[in-house]
Amino acid sequence: MGADQVISYDKEDFTKVSEKFDLIINAVGKTSFREIKHLLKNNGMYLSNDASLSDYLDLMIQKFQGKKEQILVGIADQKKSDLIVIQYLLEAKKIKPYLDRVYSFYEIPAAHAYVEKGKKAGNVGILVA
Repeated sequence: MGADQVISYDKEDFTKVSEKFDLIINAVGKTSFREIKHLLKNNGMYLSNDASLSDYLDLMIQKFQGKKEQILVGIADQKKSDLIVIQYLLEAKKIKPYLDRVYSFYEIPAAHAYVEKGKKAGNVGILVA
């Protein structure tokens, strides 16, 4: 994807690195803008698809203060046409979802507990049949 450096949160405490970054992508919602803004360059951006309430508040504060916005939050639009393409790719076995674990319907509390630990490596499925 063109990144010069990737830091995995489970291998090192990225909040303590001394470098400054152009872009920080928070893909799993483990941190907030407030926790990592010191790592951004002046023109750097923080992108989160799982933003916290404080991220939205910080975005509003930046807008009201007339500061350059460094936060981009939200979830992408879901379109039926996109879902149809994903369905086709799945059926054609061109893509395969990564399932970390699969639980039975009766194990839903255990599945939630596992996900809440924050260490899952992929999706967690529930077998309903």
